[in-house]
Amino acid sequence: AKHIHVLSSLANLRLEQGKLEEAAELMTEALGALELEVSGLRAIWDRRLEYASALRSFGEVKDACGQLSEAMQRFEQAKDSFEAVGATDHPGYASVLLCLSRCYCRRGQHARAEELVGLATANSRGEGSPLTPFAAELLMEHGRICLARGQLLEASELFLRARGAFQDTGSTRKLDYVQLLLLLVFGYLEQGGEALTLVEPLFEEARLVLQEIGATSRLEYTTLPMYRGKLLLEQGLPEQALPEFEAAKAAFDHAGSLETPEYAWLLLVTGGCQLQLGNTAMALELFAESQSAFEAGDSVDAFAQLVLRNV
Repeated sequence: AKHIHVLSSLANLRLEQGKLEEAAELMTEALGALELEVSGLRAIWDRRLEYASALRSFGEVKDACGQLSEAMQRFEQAKDSFEAVGATDHPGYASVLLCLSRCYCRRGQHARAEELVGLATANSRGEGSPLTPFAAELLMEHGRICLARGQLLEASELFLRARGAFQDTGSTRKLDYVQLLLLLVFGYLEQGGEALTLVEPLFEEARLVLQEIGATSRLEYTTLPMYRGKLLLEQGLPEQALPEFEAAKAAFDHAGSLETPEYAWLLLVTGGCQLQLGNTAMALELFAESQSAFEAGDSVDAFAQLVLRNV
């Protein structure tokens, strides 16, 4: 049992650091050992809970690798495992509901995503009170759904409330907080205008937090040049934006993160940059690659599809 706990803890650490291959190997070994323990009819309740939590963590590894379908399969298994032992009031159950909500949101199934956030809220009990980090996560997921629907102002309001909740609970040195900052950045970039003045401090804060927690191999860190390039592009500086996009592409290539929605977005905004520079043929090629990347990642993005349809 101690061996399995060590494997799971190491896997979660490697996931946070962005070392996804190591995380997957460790989690596979931990799950294999846990499956043997929970296969018997007399398996103890705590071990079944640990198995459910491990399934959720493995889903997070698959999600970070851009393998959305496999991630959803693991999250569904985790959900079923929590329900099988009557542990729907366990914090891990509400957490896996949010993981599933994110996946459905990326697939464009916003109603299902919203339903799962509602279930997570109902099953979080005290965890969802205003003074817990989980309350911030709930607000963030509601905002993510609004953002996917194109409701930019509503999304920004929810993200700002979530940021306040993270700050009030002293939870600003964690990946969830970084992801929230980048969602705010994305929303402000889409709003344009005066909102652009709010972008630079946000991704600078995200960069510093990722460095402080030793997560510079994470996809979130890889995407930072893309956001900087998008800001320059919105400011009418495509010549300065292009090197940022090229740096981001090199980082994605190095990390092997070519099946993620973030990479598909990078291709899309790089195509927009090339279009502004007058390189129409290159832009059209990038738009086609972007569409293929979204499809390969089993991801639907309302903004992306709108842009691609109008190219």
